[in-house]
Amino acid sequence: MNYQDIKNVKELYDYLNTFKYGVSLDKIYYNDEVNQHIGMWKLRDIEDIISSQVGICYDFVEIERDWFTKHHYKFVTIFFIFAVDYENSYPTHTLLAYEENNKWYHFEVADFYNRGIHEYNSLKDLVATAKNRQITYANLSDSEIKNNLEVYIYNQPKLNSSFTEYIDSIMEQGEKFK
Repeated sequence: MNYQDIKNVKELYDYLNTFKYGVSLDKIYYNDEVNQHIGMWKLRDIEDIISSQVGICYDFVEIERDWFTKHHYKFVTIFFIFAVDYENSYPTHTLLAYEENNKWYHFEVADFYNRGIHEYNSLKDLVATAKNRQITYANLSDSEIKNNLEVYIYNQPKLNSSFTEYIDSIMEQGEKFK
């Protein structure tokens, strides 16, 4: 199936679920190699991501943003970061949530353990569940760190943003979720 032929959310999920998690640079780095090369990652245009069929959550959300925009859905993109004052090597994550028939849905292909289209009664419930998943994934017991998981609603970052520029743009222009 071609991206342009996708007609509904389930088809988009099935299409993106065939992509690999990785960083596309001079070569493609998968799974465990991603963290070693994340500093060289840049946000690519969706055509490049689709062509390589490789990306990280930041990449996947931009394809999702494009599709949901073109199909006139109400949606938000959500970013999770542990905002701590010392060296921050804790995982970040971004996802897309959309509203349909007075329900909110977490559309997830990048998080291997939580892939799917998950239904919630409210955006607040969706964020609370995703926040708990992020804490579990980070395997944290330190309450200072857990209590500093911040959530932002954000717009599309600039193409070719580096990993740091991507995060900085969200922290600067995004809106904290309360």
